[in-house]
Amino acid sequence: MQHILKIIENDLKNLNKDEREEFRTAILNSFTRITEGIDKKINKFEKRILETVGKTKENVDIFIALISKEEYYLYEDKFFPMIENVEASLKDALTIRNGEFKDIYLSISSDKIEQYNGKILNASITVEEEIFQLKLKLVLNLKYEEQVKKLYEVFNLNNLKWKTLLNPYLKKMFTLEIVEYDEKLLSLLNGSEKIDIEKENLEKIWYEDISLCWNIKEKEVLGEGVIRPTKDRIHLENILNFSSNKNIYICPIENCHVYLVEKIGREQIMIISEDKKNILWKIWEIQEIEEEKLKKLNYKSFNNKMELHFINKLKLEKDLRIRTVTELERILNSFSIFKEYFSFLAATVIEEEIDIYIGYDVNTFILDEFRLKGYQKNLKIKLKILKKDEFTIDILSFVISEIQIYFPEYRCVGELV
Repeated sequence: MQHILKIIENDLKNLNKDEREEFRTAILNSFTRITEGIDKKINKFEKRILETVGKTKENVDIFIALISKEEYYLYEDKFFPMIENVEASLKDALTIRNGEFKDIYLSISSDKIEQYNGKILNASITVEEEIFQLKLKLVLNLKYEEQVKKLYEVFNLNNLKWKTLLNPYLKKMFTLEIVEYDEKLLSLLNGSEKIDIEKENLEKIWYEDISLCWNIKEKEVLGEGVIRPTKDRIHLENILNFSSNKNIYICPIENCHVYLVEKIGREQIMIISEDKKNILWKIWEIQEIEEEKLKKLNYKSFNNKMELHFINKLKLEKDLRIRTVTELERILNSFSIFKEYFSFLAATVIEEEIDIYIGYDVNTFILDEFRLKGYQKNLKIKLKILKKDEFTIDILSFVISEIQIYFPEYRCVGELV
């Protein structure tokens, strides 16, 4: 090598300025091509390794979108309402819906929810040139939280690792209920009347004609396989056939205890239960989403997707949990939404009781020995706010609830600076 360097040095002495510049450019171009080639080979090698990790367990990402009526047709193949939307005529609301009139979304911070829950609003309606007064009440819609709990049960039944659901809209969905009206109205209504609602100071945060959706499609499937006793002749085996069983999961059924759900190959799902007849099974199919297409939505979309670099995929595959500050920071930074709103500062274990804390528990339906017995210590996570809006507390609650899964022995709380 030294001999070659000497030859190059001697040759350079005989070159003029332009020739040396041309030589330098040629050398740089050559090294650039070499380094690019090496980088491509390294990336290809890393990709092949990543493809071998995380295949035995499915990684399920849930997307949330608040979609207006006008644009829903653009997304109806991938997004589906979490619950049945409430939107009735005044006559139907009074006669068959127990006063439930319309779904409303209030664009507020989560710490202000109780200020609006139960709020009474005045309204009026004109029928046959006569004006009638009504009173409406904003009621927090808890059915959405019931659906999240059901999703958790689906994960458990199908042996999926639970990931906290990021849904900042969930606690801000209200149902408008009619609580006071003139009974004379019932005989005059024809279903086409419009109500004039006095929204007071809610005009700027009031949104209607919307639907809170997620990428989960619910279906019903009749078992096509043969129902036969298992070897112990106590439980029964049912085989469901699909063109592809990817992202398809069995829902728990009331009054039917399911002992095991297992995917067989790429087209079948085996269910072992105590049921003795071929019943109609409910399934949830999680749609794959192209995030680029969601940028055109009128309202911001959210998801609980983790950045799957090598370490994350390995930990998801092996369910490895290392309880260190570095690991905690890695988990937080695995969510792009966290890096958009916060930066990690510190984490401290304290024994003193914390009575006042920011945010709420997203995973209230999870019960473990630490929650049942009570926490002995608290893990305070100090974060710096990078972005403050109506979703900040919801994002904080999401990441703290996710950290709680990894550090179940502590009561995890967030501190913002």
